[in-house]
Amino acid sequence: MTNPQVQANRTTWEGLIELARVAVAEHDASTAAANTAAPAPSPPTANASRTPIPVSTGSPAVVSIPSIETRIANLENRLTTLLNTISNQVQELFMRVAVTDENSIARKANSLLMSPNDTLVHLVDVRIGNPVADFPNNSSEIEALSDEGIIRLLDALGGSTARTPITRQQAFRRKIGLRS
Repeated sequence: MTNPQVQANRTTWEGLIELARVAVAEHDASTAAANTAAPAPSPPTANASRTPIPVSTGSPAVVSIPSIETRIANLENRLTTLLNTISNQVQELFMRVAVTDENSIARKANSLLMSPNDTLVHLVDVRIGNPVADFPNNSSEIEALSDEGIIRLLDALGGSTARTPITRQQAFRRKIGLRS
């Protein structure tokens, strides 16, 4: 699935690359014409807006066409890589927003539970966008979880695990919308 803005940016870059190719082709044509019939420079006249500057083919300022084509190809490759990177990052952001939204709804629903045996709404793993594995079915099951289980669940929900076992359990309860 491609984001329309990413596609529009890709089209813009492709258009710029095509403009660069056209400019190189026009430069090639004008350089070829100038090299085949290079008249001696004339002195400036009052009506002349600009005087052409003679270009020596041995001058280091003249860049060969294969060199320009290579540079354009390298630029094209770098732009393609950059566009792919941006597209991937945008897709990751869309996933994170969707996961955050889904988890917010689940937290709100969990916050309304009255009994320890009421069924919890499961949250989604923020790293991969799938439901958290081994999520407790109710708040009484949280008490039975090992410290390693709490750490794994906090990691899946993007919570901090740098706490004591008791505070980790309280942090997990808050992370899923329950009162600690």
